[in-house]
Amino acid sequence: MKLPNHILLLLTLALSSYASLLGIDFGQSFIKAVVIAPGVPFEIVMSSDSKRKDVSAVSMKPLPHGDKDDIERYYGSATNSITVRSPQFVLSNYKSLLGQDISSESAESYLKTHQATKLTANSKQPSIIEYQVSSDQSYPIEQVFAMQLQDISSRASLILKDKSPGGYSMIDDIVITVPAYYNHSQRQAIIDSAVLAGFKSSNVKLVDDGLAVAVDYASKREFDEDEKHIVYDMGSGATKATLVSFTKNPEESKLKIDVEGYAYDQTLGGEIFTTSISDLIKSKFLAAYPKISSTSFGSNHRSSAKVQQSAERAKLVLSANNEAHVSIESIYEDIDFKCQISRTEFEQTLTEHTERITKPILQALESSSLALKDIKSVILVGGGLRVPFVQGQLQQLLGDELISRSINSDEAAVFGATVRGVALTKAFKAKKEMDVKDYSVADYHVSFGSDEKDQHLLFGKGSTYDVKKSVNITDIYAEGKEISLDVWENATKLSHHNTVSTFKHSLNETLCLTPVEISAQFGLSDSRQVKLESIEAHCNVTAEGKVSKSTIFFKTESAPGQSGIDSSERIKLKNQLQLLQTRDSQRRLISEKLNELETELYRSKAYLEDIEEHEDVQDIKAMIDQLKETTNDYMEWLDYDSEGAKLKEIKLRIQKITHLRSEIEKFIQESKTEPLTLDLFMSLNDIVDDMLKSTESTFSDNNQRELKLSEEYDTAGLNFTKETTKLTKASQNVPKKAFQTARQNLLELGQNISEIINLSDEEFQETDAISLFKLRELATEALDKVDKTKSQFLKGSEQRYKELKRGLVRGLKAKKRIADKTKKEQEEKLKEDEDAEEVFEDAQENIETEESNVHDEL
Repeated sequence: MKLPNHILLLLTLALSSYASLLGIDFGQSFIKAVVIAPGVPFEIVMSSDSKRKDVSAVSMKPLPHGDKDDIERYYGSATNSITVRSPQFVLSNYKSLLGQDISSESAESYLKTHQATKLTANSKQPSIIEYQVSSDQSYPIEQVFAMQLQDISSRASLILKDKSPGGYSMIDDIVITVPAYYNHSQRQAIIDSAVLAGFKSSNVKLVDDGLAVAVDYASKREFDEDEKHIVYDMGSGATKATLVSFTKNPEESKLKIDVEGYAYDQTLGGEIFTTSISDLIKSKFLAAYPKISSTSFGSNHRSSAKVQQSAERAKLVLSANNEAHVSIESIYEDIDFKCQISRTEFEQTLTEHTERITKPILQALESSSLALKDIKSVILVGGGLRVPFVQGQLQQLLGDELISRSINSDEAAVFGATVRGVALTKAFKAKKEMDVKDYSVADYHVSFGSDEKDQHLLFGKGSTYDVKKSVNITDIYAEGKEISLDVWENATKLSHHNTVSTFKHSLNETLCLTPVEISAQFGLSDSRQVKLESIEAHCNVTAEGKVSKSTIFFKTESAPGQSGIDSSERIKLKNQLQLLQTRDSQRRLISEKLNELETELYRSKAYLEDIEEHEDVQDIKAMIDQLKETTNDYMEWLDYDSEGAKLKEIKLRIQKITHLRSEIEKFIQESKTEPLTLDLFMSLNDIVDDMLKSTESTFSDNNQRELKLSEEYDTAGLNFTKETTKLTKASQNVPKKAFQTARQNLLELGQNISEIINLSDEEFQETDAISLFKLRELATEALDKVDKTKSQFLKGSEQRYKELKRGLVRGLKAKKRIADKTKKEQEEKLKEDEDAEEVFEDAQENIETEESNVHDEL
């Protein structure tokens, strides 16, 4: 994929670590993905059918004879055909169900347009909606989204493995687009899905989709003056208007992007337009077949799915044409139906939505106290804008000058989200820095004790993200009381917090020179998640002149419907996903091997047809008959009995069919180059005899050499047997037995060859050609085996001999050292004796001299 220059030049990699990021634009009908890493600049993750976007859908079909988790899964556009055949096994357009409960308007509205889908509440956490696949198995919507994220992530990993330096394939961070109006529970559901998919919660970032488009818009341009634009996004499920300003300070390199206004219509989008056409098709069909009741037709899930798909195609046709021809095979029972939908009758159904189309733009302006004259352009994105009726309403409000179609409306959000994700994760360093200010569209309050109406503002509408706030609660709670507080998003309670018991802290009047203050610290994350981070007791000045603090421990309880998936359930769901992935891999391998087997069987059938007229085939008719019979048996097995087959069984069948065919191929080929003659076997007999003599000599020489070495050990007074136990493992395990076995096998085959060469010419000609061919093949293989094991034996024997020789040398040196030491000790003792005798003689001489002197004196 060739990337725009602004994308190629936008980022430089941080040198501190390797990082990779997956950007996801998660829409009601479609998902787009981009991966970025060192050496991989902004690569679109293509769908399984090589499209730049994929369908937001997952198919889960229980397999017969399996357990409740034995399901076959398909993703994206691969579910299209399943939707028509078995709509109950496909969950599509499920974005609106995330973070909702089963009684919500979103769930009720969803079931009206997806009648085959069964939804239920989670048994442990009723606020979580589950997709019911069968009577005994259902999956939380968060888990379904996690499945699709895993599928996308696996394809992104293949891109990294192929294009990144060193083949690094792990995805570290993920950023996902969400509408700015999404509340806490909806955002938590998105985060839970990413965590179930294998990402750390700290590595999951959420980016408002309108802001993502603004970032992409800014990344392609240079701004000489301040500008204000509206990003108008009409997707499949909702319509949003985000008013942004782009400010460039000449003294700073950063471009400042501010979200100054926001408005939305949560239910206006492409799905409404598709439903309008779907209703037109239904009414035309029922008018053509008045005996069919609307109730019976509407309750037929296949019919509804077919009509919905045809309505979607007709909507696209009507975007460029005045009429759309609809043709549906077996729309109901065995009835084929055709009709025409005109753009005029389609637009007549949309008149009730006229004001809703432009209202978000006007409300966004109102929220920022601006008028259309203050706006430089309205940037249009989203598939709903392809409808001419929508274009007409926008044209009336904005005129030609304000409408901007200068960006890729399909991919602006995913590229912009990825750029924004780079800044949020700090994994890369941006060349074109942007100071992005996104603001909350909700109020966050805290209430204390049991009085929920007495609320204190934490973060008001317009607050920036990734900020913290400290609230002094000293006057509310004194030591010895229990701290209790609730956090709210607008009128919805998010969480309840209280200390484990009456709280105490480690600070006292002796230590503190100033009164002790109690404060609660709150944070609003960049993904718009608010939480109580800590409760602390502060002493501003201590006796040592320092600041001191003491942490007060508390416990947190999420309000009903706000907790997301709890930790124990999350572990269970992640394990279940791992099991499903393992089984998917096994099924994929089995499917690949079944395809390989089928290929080999057709190859064998074709080969059998080709050799029918071959002049040598009469000699190997039995081999050909065996291949033909095996091929037919395996074909029948493949068609009727292969379901539930094990991988090992399929591999064995592949090996057998390929072996049978290769044997015939080899026979025919070698019959041309080296015919099976008596002279050939006589020559082969000589080769076998020479090899047997050579091996006998090898054994004899090796035994003689080791016997001689053993005698040298005995002569030296060393223990040969004991030395062999000190050898290395390789020298102890010389493959003598394998060599002897290979030689014995060759000896037996040599006897068979001898019988062949002793036959008369007539007897030889009558001998079965297949037997002769197999004997030659076995002999050739045996000769190779003997030659191989002989080399291994000689190598091992040589190593063994060298080690034993070194052992002999070591033993002789050790004996010499002992002998030398003994000799030296004896010499030293002898010298000591001689010295002692000399001393005695000197002493004796002195005595005699003294006696002589005494005698003279007398």
